[in-house]
Amino acid sequence: MVGAVTFLTGSGVGAFSSFAALAPDVAASFGGDPAAIVSPMQIASGIFRAMSPVAGVVIAVAGAVGISPMALVRRTTVPMIVAFVVTMIANWLFFIV
Repeated sequence: MVGAVTFLTGSGVGAFSSFAALAPDVAASFGGDPAAIVSPMQIASGIFRAMSPVAGVVIAVAGAVGISPMALVRRTTVPMIVAFVVTMIANWLFFIV
């Protein structure tokens, strides 16, 4: 959910701040560790910001190199999805196993 909101708004901090307060309650209801929920939320917000065509950093970098923001997003989407999957697996190994 944090990733989707970050992608749509271009703000990783705003999405994380909105949903991070829910982590302790969610973790308590499942009997888990809040850090196991908050950590991937924070990382996902940073990863998905690099794939958002409305993120300020994407617009600035695209303007600096003279390409459209969508062209830049097309180049970053695959590496960022791989980074997201690797992060989720690492989080699962670190906190769950």
